Amino acid sequence: MSRLQVPTAPIRGGASATPPPPVDDGVGRTVAEFGERMYAGGQALEQDRLTSELTRAHVAVANGIADLRLELEQETDPDHIDAAWEARSEELRARVSEGLDERNSDRFAASWASVTNPAKLELGRRAMELRRERALGDLAARADADALTLYMSAADREEAAGAYAGQVMSAVALGHLPADRAARIVNGYRAKLATGAMRRLQSTEPARLVELIDAGEFNDVPADTREQFRAAAYAAAETDAEAGFRADLTRGLSDSPSQLIADIDAGAYDDAPEDMRASYRAQAVAAEQAQVAASARANKTAQTEAETEADRDLAALIDVARTGRTHVDEARILADPVAKTRPGYQDALGVIQLRAAGVPQMTPAQMRAYLTGMKSRPSAGPEDAAAQAALEAAIPAAEAAWQSDPIAQARQTNVLPTPELPSDLSSPANWARALAGRRSAIASLQASGYTTSFAPFSAEELERLQGMAAVSASPEQRAQLAQILASSFRGDEAVKVFEAVAPKDRAFGHFGLLLAAGSRPATAMMGFRGASAIASGAVELPKKGDAARREAYGEEIGDALTLVPGHEDEILAGARAIYGELARGMDPESDEADAAWRRAVQLSLGRGAASARADAGGVQEVNGRKTLLPLDLTADDLNETIFDGPWGGGDTRRKAVFDALSALAGGAPSALSGPLTADDMDEISFAASASGLWRVQVRDVNGGWRDLVAQGSGAVIELDLHKLLSDVRGRLPVRP
Repeated sequence: MSRLQVPTAPIRGGASATPPPPVDDGVGRTVAEFGERMYAGGQALEQDRLTSELTRAHVAVANGIADLRLELEQETDPDHIDAAWEARSEELRARVSEGLDERNSDRFAASWASVTNPAKLELGRRAMELRRERALGDLAARADADALTLYMSAADREEAAGAYAGQVMSAVALGHLPADRAARIVNGYRAKLATGAMRRLQSTEPARLVELIDAGEFNDVPADTREQFRAAAYAAAETDAEAGFRADLTRGLSDSPSQLIADIDAGAYDDAPEDMRASYRAQAVAAEQAQVAASARANKTAQTEAETEADRDLAALIDVARTGRTHVDEARILADPVAKTRPGYQDALGVIQLRAAGVPQMTPAQMRAYLTGMKSRPSAGPEDAAAQAALEAAIPAAEAAWQSDPIAQARQTNVLPTPELPSDLSSPANWARALAGRRSAIASLQASGYTTSFAPFSAEELERLQGMAAVSASPEQRAQLAQILASSFRGDEAVKVFEAVAPKDRAFGHFGLLLAAGSRPATAMMGFRGASAIASGAVELPKKGDAARREAYGEEIGDALTLVPGHEDEILAGARAIYGELARGMDPESDEADAAWRRAVQLSLGRGAASARADAGGVQEVNGRKTLLPLDLTADDLNETIFDGPWGGGDTRRKAVFDALSALAGGAPSALSGPLTADDMDEISFAASASGLWRVQVRDVNGGWRDLVAQGSGAVIELDLHKLLSDVRGRLPVRP
């Protein structure tokens, strides 16, 4: 351990170290004052925090108590008010006081009391009022119920009043009723029971009620009320005897007025008041007269009803006989004596006469001839005149029926049996047989002179078929129906059938006629699906409008349909339907949608794929010109065979075309400029015509087209393109 080293410098402190006197420079005092101020500020902040905390608690209590008071003031059950106040206020106090500083406990208790005591007192008064109302209501309800039990004896009423008084005093003891009201309530109860008993006696035993009132039985009831009951009961008792007479007289009047008159006249009711006897006798006389009049009216009504029924039967008989059939009740109707007196009886005999002569089965022309014969013979009686009048009316009706609905008329008159249409589309073979039978039936009716109309369906059947063809039906059903009809009808017949089945749906008729011409079923199916999509709103037509769509249509077809006008609306209707299938999911204003519309136009014209590289049908360019092609012919067939093919060289090809045209036309082709040669064959084109053939034309010097005519006959050259192709190929050294 080392020793403490003491400095040896020459510093000497003297005998003792004396500290220097303190110097007051003010720093200590400043620090002390600052500390005091900091302490005072902290105390103020703490006090502010406590005050703010207490204020928030006070506000929370005030709001909660206000809400609770508003809620409980709506209650009508006083017990629920007390229970809810205790539970909810304690829950509020615990929730608000939770977390309060202990130094705020006394102040919070004072605040709680100041806020809750007024509300508690007010709700207590509310509960007391409700208990009072409940007690009064219970007493009133018991009084009403007891009054209905009809305590008829005074002893029973006294016993009930005693029990009721006990309930009243219990309510007083509980503080629910003031004591000064008890006697008044019990007295009211006694009066109510007595009044019920008096009312019952007044209606059942009015004389006894008078006796009991006079004996003081009902002194619980006010005097004026007793007097009113006594007066009414006295009057009722006094009239009981009269009521008995009145009941007997009323019964006699109802049973037999004539017997009542006899009884009154015989003195049976002399004890009844004279005016009563006179009144009932007068009523009996009037009733007897009314019975006589009613009997007369009943007889007349029965006669009228019998005549109406006879007229109805005769009209039904005539309607059936006009068709050549016999009414099921014909014998009974003709034997009815009332029917024999009616104007329609002779009409019925006249129609039966026509039926016997077979007139309903005659053609309209035969009917007219038969009428002429009837007019030339003298009439044998009213039946002949009626038969002639009936025939004159039947002829125009028969003519109209045979023209508008020949199938129904043939069935109705039993002229010709017609096969029934199948009930559904499940068997195309059954439809084919039925429709073949219909075509045969219509042809027979036309040949026989019954009708000139081609209407293979009745009006009822047409309504059914129109429903099956409607856009609301499934696309598959519509396609199946169109295929069935197209397979059974051709040409003008198909046009008439589709117009009848879909009179307002150009697209359905258009696809049907395409199918009848041999178009692809898939194209029609696209159209039916598209029409359904457009109708449902799943696909929108381009908003450019009908004019823009027609313009695009015109660009697609060019002048290909110039010689077959009148089909634009049908083609456009078909294009719209097909567009509905092609344009699913497309923006209707996009270029894609525009291309879909143009494609739809071509499909509506019958265009479709013939091979992997070429389409058949529709409008395609042939020798640089837009041309409507047969459904099974491609533009390549024509272009490569007649215009561009190297089959034996250009001159050889042109000569083959020239010779084929000359052979098919019956003379060499010629134009206004004069006869054509083989060298002109590269300038010809073809235009579809209304005849179903194609007109051959040649370009003129102005760029237009001129019809070719056959030299000699001068007839415009129209031909079948299939025959032209076949003839040209037969003349080429190497066939294409």
